[in-house]
Amino acid sequence: MSDFVNVLRYVVDKIALSINGPNRIRVATIQSFLNGDDNIALDTRLSQTVIDRAYKQLTDLTEYYFQEPRQLLKAYEDKYNYLIDGQAQADVEKFNTENHTFDEYTREFERFNDIIKQIMLEPTTVEFPLLQTNSEQVKQGLVEAARKHRNTLFEKLVNDYRTECHSICNEFESVKQRALAKPATTAELNDIIKYIDNAKGEKSLHLAQRIKEVQRQMEYLLDEYLFSEDDIRLNTDTLLWPINIGPVFDANDELTQQIRGKNEQILMERRERLLADLQKMQRRVDEFADYGELNMMAEYAQDVKQIQKKIVEVENEIEWINQEENQFRMGKTEYPQLDAIKTAVDPYFRLFTT
Repeated sequence: MSDFVNVLRYVVDKIALSINGPNRIRVATIQSFLNGDDNIALDTRLSQTVIDRAYKQLTDLTEYYFQEPRQLLKAYEDKYNYLIDGQAQADVEKFNTENHTFDEYTREFERFNDIIKQIMLEPTTVEFPLLQTNSEQVKQGLVEAARKHRNTLFEKLVNDYRTECHSICNEFESVKQRALAKPATTAELNDIIKYIDNAKGEKSLHLAQRIKEVQRQMEYLLDEYLFSEDDIRLNTDTLLWPINIGPVFDANDELTQQIRGKNEQILMERRERLLADLQKMQRRVDEFADYGELNMMAEYAQDVKQIQKKIVEVENEIEWINQEENQFRMGKTEYPQLDAIKTAVDPYFRLFTT
């Protein structure tokens, strides 16, 4: 408004200058005309008092006619100033740093959509006495500001959605890798079986719930967001994992059965081999009773040490066998022959080494 007042004052100044200037009009009075003296003229100069009064009248009129436009401007400020003064930006940034659900984000997103609609419904031109206002640029600026804040929220919403899809896919990839891994031991095999049983049950139910929620979110985003080709592939992979994991579980069943059968066969063979070794060791210990040559004591001692070394190897083998039996939930096999051999060989060791 001050600029407008300055323009009016400028007009007053120009009028005063034209009247008070050197080229002002000289007006003769009737008296001078009757007296035949045309040199007496009426002083038509404007006094400063008149000029100041004109200033005041124009200022008062301007203030009067600008009251309603200023009220319109204040209404815009009261309703929308937070969009451009940093408050909305601070609120959005704070919202993004907090832990909010998808639905809470959509409500905030829709709130900004409603603000945009409200701004667009504001009148573009308003007629007032003496002047007309056009708020097209103001509305455009406010809409752009609201869209910027809305898009900031939406970008976070989409990023969180992508993160969840990647997380679900990674979960299934982990299950796939574990299911197709070849265990080195029966203990590892049983760990995999236990893991896959959980993956088929509780884990699958949990992932199915997450996929259902992702699908719900996707349906909302499809109306608001143009997915890229990478996003489309990610969406497809996420939704199809429950189907694609089925053949993986089938392959795991086949693999575990094959390895389990192989490991059981190895266990049976090593148990049989252990029994054969124990029989050989027993026969060897029985032969010690025939050792009677004094000049052969060093060789006898060496034979006893070989048996003792074999005893340690057999003990390790029994420990492995018992562990495997435990993994296969078999009864623990006892080997009393070994205790008998250890008891029998001890006197010979003392005899041949003293």
